[in-house]
Amino acid sequence: MKKHLRTISAILSLIMMLPLASCVGDSDVTDASTTDALDPETDAPTTEAEKVEQTEEETHIPVQPSEWELLRDKAKNEGIKVLFIGDSLTHYNEMPQIFSALCKAAGKKVIADRQTKGGTGIAMLREDPVLWKTVSDKIASDKWDIIVYQPNRNNPVMTEYFPYYPWKEYSAAKDLVELIKANGAIPLQYSSFGVNKGYVTRSGCTKKMSRAEHTNLVTAYNAAVSDMLGSKTVYTGATFNSLLAKDPKLGLYHTDNSHPSPAGSYLVAADFYTVIFGESPADINYTYGLDAELAATLRTAAAELLTFAP
Repeated sequence: MKKHLRTISAILSLIMMLPLASCVGDSDVTDASTTDALDPETDAPTTEAEKVEQTEEETHIPVQPSEWELLRDKAKNEGIKVLFIGDSLTHYNEMPQIFSALCKAAGKKVIADRQTKGGTGIAMLREDPVLWKTVSDKIASDKWDIIVYQPNRNNPVMTEYFPYYPWKEYSAAKDLVELIKANGAIPLQYSSFGVNKGYVTRSGCTKKMSRAEHTNLVTAYNAAVSDMLGSKTVYTGATFNSLLAKDPKLGLYHTDNSHPSPAGSYLVAADFYTVIFGESPADINYTYGLDAELAATLRTAAAELLTFAP
């Protein structure tokens, strides 16, 4: 445990200084002009299609589709089941149902359900035997294809007051991911957005912090946890920061400046659609009752997450 504690502590000491751009993998974007070129000396194939074709010719073994490709194909045919585990940021405005409706409008068969409790991070779930059993039973209650888990967004920024908080959240997330995998589901991490109050509170302590700063720290922490647990992550804070930098009055927050507004939950749902299916939701004809132009803006912004998700 001490070894793991040193690892997470070292990572946390680094991520406190990381901007958003360094967390979401801008370097993963490849310049098409270099991928389409042939090696001037060997004339070797360099495009992905040519590499796959060459691999098949040399080995005579077809390249197997990834678990995500198989899941996406399944969603078009028999359908998939997605369970969301989290707090009020997950269940506000029934976001999982907005996600399911987006999928249906795009011709995909998705059943979405949730197991949530407001104000409760994963560590708090694990510390309460009744809540942990409820979550465990929910995971075992069906054959889920994807199970989303949401780390607490305030724990990683309160390390100066509670240095063990981030470690506890990571440790609990690790246990939860093991339960998810044991049930045969794919774990998917939900990296949320920061509060829009100008400060963050936790266990009676208050720390001044802007929405963008909080979101960047939450994103960096989730990126570190995602890397250690090997989970794909939906960085919803990336779209919040991007849109609000252009228009601070866009209305993505509830009046409490903590929870998402209907538009904010719609954006989160579009983010999940983008990452899970690896395609843009921009042209989906479902608005959740929002103004059509606003809904289109939110879906288009979500499509930008394709840059961040492998």
